[in-house]
Amino acid sequence: ALNREAVSKFVMPDISGVVRLGSPDDFGERILPAVLRRFAQTHPSIAVDVVIDQSSNLRKRMANRQLDLTLLTCTDGMDETNVQVIFTEPIVWAGAKGGGAHLREPLPLSIWEEGCAWRAGALKAMERDGRDYRIAYMSAHATGQRSAILSDLAIAPLPKSFLRDDLVELGVEDGLPEMGNYHIGMIVAPEASAPVQAAAEHIRAAFEMLCKSGRP
Repeated sequence: ALNREAVSKFVMPDISGVVRLGSPDDFGERILPAVLRRFAQTHPSIAVDVVIDQSSNLRKRMANRQLDLTLLTCTDGMDETNVQVIFTEPIVWAGAKGGGAHLREPLPLSIWEEGCAWRAGALKAMERDGRDYRIAYMSAHATGQRSAILSDLAIAPLPKSFLRDDLVELGVEDGLPEMGNYHIGMIVAPEASAPVQAAAEHIRAAFEMLCKSGRP
């Protein structure tokens, strides 16, 4: 991955321009700052304008040519037309360390509205197992989800890499269904300019390193 980044610097050292990049909230908050900082060091003449939004809205922005490339979350079975999958990991149930929200009936969940990839996997698993649940907390942002979990108001479906010392993974042994994997995909506009191609290559390299480390 480092070699690919170095090669892209030698091949296109003097390109300049603006790249309009979209990203979901979770990765825009946790991963993009470091990725874009490194990109600014290797491609100082390229400016990157970032839009943070839901994946469904980012798809629309791409279709309307308001973005040059975007990251988005996908679950198994979702339409991945023109999407290059660059990262895959399990979705898990997250609860507060020492909490008891997962023992309540109906099961209190923290999720977001229609269009959220994690919601789709969670509700599908609930319905498959016939588990009684209620929506106890709704937030469009990862920080809001963490607040709901840490206060023990609810449990939430989160990527495994989101778990920290204050959160625990809940599973089949806790009476919860498996949800499978989710994917981070990238869409690049057709006939992308050299700056856009450079940014896309840099992001691919960054996620290759993430795949090897297994943790952001």
